[in-house]
Amino acid sequence: MEGWKIGRLAFLFLVACNPNTARPDFLPSPQALHGTVDATRQQLVPEIATWLAAAGLAVASRSVQDGYVETGWQRAESPAAPAAGARASSPALPVKVRVWVDPYIPGTSTVVAEVVSRPFVDPSRHPRELEVLVPPGHPGYVIGERLIEAMRKRFGVPPGT
Repeated sequence: MEGWKIGRLAFLFLVACNPNTARPDFLPSPQALHGTVDATRQQLVPEIATWLAAAGLAVASRSVQDGYVETGWQRAESPAAPAAGARASSPALPVKVRVWVDPYIPGTSTVVAEVVSRPFVDPSRHPRELEVLVPPGHPGYVIGERLIEAMRKRFGVPPGT
């Protein structure tokens, strides 16, 4: 009888877990850009996707339910010049923008914008291992900064943040 209860609980646990998610199986880099916005993921995800498209970046994946938006690999165009000595990622390399939107306090969200490039290809390694965050001043970095600032300006900032 006990085995039946354990089996039933395991079955219910597995059914409750939904492996279908738009989010990748990794977390954003701790050094990624982030900000707190006075809006829910239901408000933010469509607005972020629209903003990225208006900035000239094609959105490859988005999910309001998962609080996630991702662009494909593409060149970042920005009027800002790269910072002096910023060699970790050339402005000529394609970048990918990933945005996680997570609940903060009721009615607010934390927005994390990760802008990465892949300076080289090595088929023997996992593609995530080859990604590097673009440095401050890089056109992709500027896009990430502007994205978060635009969301904060559009929806506001929670008190005390």
